[in-house]
Amino acid sequence: MFGIVLILFLLTFLIINNSLSNVTRIQLPVNSVEDYKKEFEEIENLLYGDPGVMNKVNSELLENGYAFQATIAGVSLNDIQVKIVLYNNEATEEEQEKVKTIFYEIIKEYNLDPNAFSLVISDK
Repeated sequence: MFGIVLILFLLTFLIINNSLSNVTRIQLPVNSVEDYKKEFEEIENLLYGDPGVMNKVNSELLENGYAFQATIAGVSLNDIQVKIVLYNNEATEEEQEKVKTIFYEIIKEYNLDPNAFSLVISDK
């Protein structure tokens, strides 16, 4: 009886082991803290360096009479999320289009990929 249990155990082990060996394993690259820090510094320099994109956006929006607050989440150089909250204007579709036009013209002026930026405009 013990022999049959042992044989069944070995067969089960071999079947499971064989099926697991056919599984494709994907190993994702592990970024070090230095890599994340470097990318963060690149995003920060891109947005606020001299001359930074957001510095230019802030200037242009102020020149066009907007009182606003901008919140930025830079996940990577290819995924930068910007939210602009208007304080002295309602975020009507017309106002949103004006702000988007200003924002994306500056992005193009800096030769950046507009698809890397997602822009949300709201009011209070």
